[in-house]
Amino acid sequence: MSSKYHAARLAFLLALPSVSFAQGTASDSVRARYMQELDVATKAQGDQRQALYRIYLGLAGSHETRHQYAEAETYYQSACNVAKTLFGSQSDDVVKALNLIGEMRLHQGRVAEAEQVFHQALKIVESNPDIPRMATAAVLNNLAAVQHMTGNVSRAIALLRKVVATVENDPAVSEEVFGTALSNLAITLREGGTVPEAMATAKRAVSLLECCKDSDHFAVSLVTLSRLHLDQGDSASAEAVLLRALSTIESASKEDSPTQALIFAHLGVLYGGIGRPRQAEPYFQRAIEIERRLLGPEHPTLLDSMDAYAAFLRATNRRGDAKKLEAYVREQREKYRLQNPAVANVVDVNSLMRRRSH
Repeated sequence: MSSKYHAARLAFLLALPSVSFAQGTASDSVRARYMQELDVATKAQGDQRQALYRIYLGLAGSHETRHQYAEAETYYQSACNVAKTLFGSQSDDVVKALNLIGEMRLHQGRVAEAEQVFHQALKIVESNPDIPRMATAAVLNNLAAVQHMTGNVSRAIALLRKVVATVENDPAVSEEVFGTALSNLAITLREGGTVPEAMATAKRAVSLLECCKDSDHFAVSLVTLSRLHLDQGDSASAEAVLLRALSTIESASKEDSPTQALIFAHLGVLYGGIGRPRQAEPYFQRAIEIERRLLGPEHPTLLDSMDAYAAFLRATNRRGDAKKLEAYVREQREKYRLQNPAVANVVDVNSLMRRRSH
């Protein structure tokens, strides 16, 4: 792949599935059922906190799936408050709710706010020896995602090695959980420059995640593997793996998603880099349209895709269009840095060396 193209940033698979259990479905019928259950629970006699905790998580997940983040956060916070009174402020259930709040904030690009709640969760797991090791692994996984987003790749790798070790030594762990942890590690190893280990880790993750082919976890693990093939100059394998990822995600849902946009962006980078610009451009444009609509005009993932598209425009001699897009990206990233000071303050040596190589 030519160095003049900048690949869109890889997604980070936040929650470990066994811990993040409340991801809702987007169907109107399911959400209506939760609302009906909520109405019944609030009117019923006796202690309904257990039911309310479950309902709040279900409603939050349903809203989050539809990218209705304000409503989702309200319900997640309600679930957290109920968990504190029902199970205790140092309970595993509070940790789960805090993780879900933090993960959603991180998906929105609210890094500093996400990190705050992850550290709250970490204090609980460190002070309560009865909390399962998998809950601790989930918190460390999410803190690694924060480090990844703020550019501290070395720190993210160190945290994820702890996560993988914890997961691997748990005899009850599912293949999906283990595969997700490995996929996250592979992403950071690649960005840290440890390519041979990243390739081996990515292949292992894909093999484990074959058990859940309709999931985002599997699709993103394929994107990671494709990038590693491209790093080695094997564009044919990279293309095959990306098209498999696209087929996987489109067969799972007819609705647009950030994961689908991620795949489109990487297809744009791939085709642009191997001299097939007519195929590349529609993928870039589709990725940007989906991310702008679902994530918002200032989201870091959107800006990464725009940056990759701008590099493509320059390479295809459309410098005027490239300059306009680059100016927009610079302006939005500056706003983002002002809102998230941690992003501007971290300089990771591996990331710096990688940028200089472009």
